[in-house]
Amino acid sequence: MSYCVLSYEIRPETLNLVSDFIRKPVGRPSKTNPPMAPIEVAKNLTYTDHSPIVGLSKTSKAKEACGQLFTIGNVNSTTEEGETDGLDSINQMSKEETKIPLKSVAPMEQLTTQSEIRLHLNSKCPWVNSNRSRVLIGASWMVEEDKRQFLRYPEVLFMDATHKTNNEGRPLLLICGRDSDGKAFVILRVFMPNETSAFYNWVFQEALPSMLGKEHLERVNLVLTDGDSNEFSALENSMLKLLPNALRGRCGHHLIKKTLQKKSIAPSYFKNRVLGEAILQEIEGWVRSWADGSSCLTEEEFMFSKNLLLDELRNNEQLQEVMGLESVGKLMDWVDTDVLPHEKNFAHYMKRDHRCLGEYVTNATEGLNYAAKHSSMSAKPDQKMVTSAGAMHSHDDMKNRERKKKKLRQFEDTPLFLERGNKRHNSDCFKELVPIGRSIMMDQVEQSAGNYVVAQISPDSFCVILDQSHVSRPHGCPAWFKGRPRFRSVNIVEVDKEDSNRVVLKCSCRHKQHYGLPCRHLLSIEHQYDLSDIACRWRNDYDLYAYSNGKEKTMTRLFAELSKVEHQGILVKSEFFGIRLMCIPHFIPVNKSGTGRLVDLGLLF
Repeated sequence: MSYCVLSYEIRPETLNLVSDFIRKPVGRPSKTNPPMAPIEVAKNLTYTDHSPIVGLSKTSKAKEACGQLFTIGNVNSTTEEGETDGLDSINQMSKEETKIPLKSVAPMEQLTTQSEIRLHLNSKCPWVNSNRSRVLIGASWMVEEDKRQFLRYPEVLFMDATHKTNNEGRPLLLICGRDSDGKAFVILRVFMPNETSAFYNWVFQEALPSMLGKEHLERVNLVLTDGDSNEFSALENSMLKLLPNALRGRCGHHLIKKTLQKKSIAPSYFKNRVLGEAILQEIEGWVRSWADGSSCLTEEEFMFSKNLLLDELRNNEQLQEVMGLESVGKLMDWVDTDVLPHEKNFAHYMKRDHRCLGEYVTNATEGLNYAAKHSSMSAKPDQKMVTSAGAMHSHDDMKNRERKKKKLRQFEDTPLFLERGNKRHNSDCFKELVPIGRSIMMDQVEQSAGNYVVAQISPDSFCVILDQSHVSRPHGCPAWFKGRPRFRSVNIVEVDKEDSNRVVLKCSCRHKQHYGLPCRHLLSIEHQYDLSDIACRWRNDYDLYAYSNGKEKTMTRLFAELSKVEHQGILVKSEFFGIRLMCIPHFIPVNKSGTGRLVDLGLLF
């Protein structure tokens, strides 16, 4: 399998400047482990006019022919504009570098399959060695099939760093995505010297655009990271330039679960342990509902839920008696200092207008990190970087083959009838979808049947109300604990007449924008739907033909055009304008200013 490598190196002229610093920094900087010296010195000298540093960030490609692996070593060709097209090998050659003609280098699409990635990294090379021609700072690499997966599913990127994958103690940064089957895939791997902001800036400002392309990064809608402040700050510095359409997200698990564990709220100190544990679990789920979109879909609902929780913690005397004043104080401090300051980076209402697919945790990278270190073809802490990279590539190659086989089975063995429980669906549209997309559509269709009251409130708008008479209370919690609010679903569906031949229904819940699938509110009005109302990423044939080599390029262009003309709702296929005005909204004042909120609709028959 072909691959592409990007290296970051410094010239030997700078080696005497860093000889007094650490030779091999490991992990994150601290008082006993200062930040990595070479890259910091390189960064500082680069900003001066008299800098002797020449930083190299060049792409290396390789191919295998006649059993011999050729390496591009310091090949420079002059383009028509007079600029240098540098293709520089990632390996660290000593004095004589092997040079080959540029014509013998095949483009990335024509590179033949490799048994493993051969990253020519000399793991025995110390950080400071005047006998070497270059000092390697960092390296990123990407497999061709992984880039194709990114082009198919670029909506959400997950980033996380892990350790103990090589004998140099270098952290390994993984940039991942998730396909339509919910399976995580690796897009890019980076061997880093340590986790400092300086190197993260190189990753986001040079490695990503060089390897993935600036035009493709504009299709990213969300970038999720964990709680690493260096990683997050470097990402923020690069977002406006490289990811103009993307939101910055914090992992909900790290932000909620991990920070709550640090508060050391021990149930053994509760006066009623069973009751206290149930309430603590409900409060954690309450805060998580702000991120996963299970209840708080709008900013108003988020503010109401947040204020209700703070009021419960401050004023509920029975809660303070059961859990203790100290535990309740820790909970209030947790919400005020660890959760709410990051509202714009984890709240669901900030992402509802973007195609983020309900993602709010970085479990994709966590799973891949675990597989990289604990699978049968895993990277070990005593391995050289070349061996570690080869093991990870072998594991990815096996997973890619399994994924392709699974996709072919899904494409060829779609059942004629789809059953779930005692319900059977025979829609032709369902048969063309992947299992996850099919399951989401089944949920929306089943919930739309008889559960909503539809009322036309104007010639071009409808009000869709959930006919819900019973709300369950939190399991195991007493009656005096209110629990998280359950909002009554009231959504407005508007008619958008794009032209004389196209009428589109758009819902205020933004489910279509967020997932690329029609919501239950739209299906309550328009019961007919087809593949034109569903995003291309959920189709069975999309993964097989989009962004593939050879004759499938025509399909790639077709899917790209379909994505560009995708409407933000559902096309009207039946006549429904005969519905008469059946309801009038009633408002009641909720404060002295006279503003009100919609509380009910009086049906007038």
